[in-house]
Amino acid sequence: MTTGVPGQSALDFPSGGRAVPGVEGRTDVWFEEYPTLTHLNLRGNLDEVDFTASVTGVLGIAPPGVPNRVARTSDTCLHWLSPDEWLIVSTLSAALIEKGLAVSLAGRHYALVNLSGGQTVLRIGGFGRGIFWQVTVR
Repeated sequence: MTTGVPGQSALDFPSGGRAVPGVEGRTDVWFEEYPTLTHLNLRGNLDEVDFTASVTGVLGIAPPGVPNRVARTSDTCLHWLSPDEWLIVSTLSAALIEKGLAVSLAGRHYALVNLSGGQTVLRIGGFGRGIFWQVTVR
């Protein structure tokens, strides 16, 4: 779907979401995009002295060391991707997080890549057979 506005998301509907009418005009499904979230990929070694403390000091949460887990605050979600890799999704600015981690992790072996321009978060929900459901896709 194109919007006709360069740089505008095809999911950028009024009020941040769009309801799609279902059978008999019911609103069965809706989509909502969170296009302004920060997405950063962080790599590092949990066994390295002070790595966890440095990340926790900046984000307010420790990187999960258990597969397929997340750690959350009200602003940030830290997703486990592999034993040495996490996806940071946050409402905080990328520049703020990048600067904080660069200072905190200075002298340590780590990698931080800003992925914000190539990813988005979708929330999809609706009603089916009297059951409300929703899914967040990152």
